[in-house]
Amino acid sequence: TYIQGRYILFKDSFMFQALHLFRTIAPSVCSDFISALDLIHKKIIASLFNCHVIPTLEFSLFNLPIELGGLGIKEIDLAAKSNFAASILDMHKNWKDIWHEKFD
Repeated sequence: TYIQGRYILFKDSFMFQALHLFRTIAPSVCSDFISALDLIHKKIIASLFNCHVIPTLEFSLFNLPIELGGLGIKEIDLAAKSNFAASILDMHKNWKDIWHEKFD
């Protein structure tokens, strides 16, 4: 349906690009961007349901995994922190492997 198509486009395109960006930039550096993106994020979700504002409690239900009845949408600030931490851990692992290859 039309709403499902908009939701998939939002989740797989808009959010994917933002999450990729968060893997490369520390959340402390882009806090203004995160706040603005969170506002846009909430407006897009509200537009999917043809309303102007979604109350905080209902919006937090959308963050639940699909298996638990939510929409599986990540919270922007938490996603920024977890994606950046994941990239640092991945970089550390790769750097450690390279170090061992060169000096062992």
